[in-house]
Amino acid sequence: IDILTSHIKACIATICEVFLYFYEHQEHIALILVVMITIVTGEKDSGKSSYLQNWYTSDPVGCGILSQKVIRNNLVAGYDMLLLPSLVKMPLCRTPNHLEDLQTTDTITQGRFTFSASTFQEAISQTMPLLLCSDTFWLDEIGQLELNNAGYAPLLHFAIMQCCNLRLGVRLSLLPDIIERFDLHACQIIKLS
Repeated sequence: IDILTSHIKACIATICEVFLYFYEHQEHIALILVVMITIVTGEKDSGKSSYLQNWYTSDPVGCGILSQKVIRNNLVAGYDMLLLPSLVKMPLCRTPNHLEDLQTTDTITQGRFTFSASTFQEAISQTMPLLLCSDTFWLDEIGQLELNNAGYAPLLHFAIMQCCNLRLGVRLSLLPDIIERFDLHACQIIKLS
């Protein structure tokens, strides 16, 4: 809460300084907002999540959610979400052999993974307030759940309404549908192989 409070105070202070400058100089301002949408895409295991994590590490601005694979016995057991900027890790989804990690019965099944609905809600409730003052939003593994208006869909819609820069990770096979569903036509695409 202290981080959020100080972040909001800093945003408000900056807005006030800009307003006062133009008020004192009796100048009119026209705001032109340029939003950059970047989608990192590729096939399964092409390095989309690693690319986004390395990008965030080199340019740690904004807020969002990245994904990290959970490996057990040399097999993918599921994914954890990594909340930005706090770097808090939460179990997001697991394969049938590792459902105990989710510690909930409130789940959504998509393909071979079972997702924790409560983890989605927690991530959304922690990230939305940060989006109010962020100029960049990171979201990894946008997929079929979001196409069905579940998962991170409410958060992505909110980020789009906030007019912040978007840095997104999407599997190549879902890219056209995600672009259409969320109206991301004016995007830059980074295709990994």
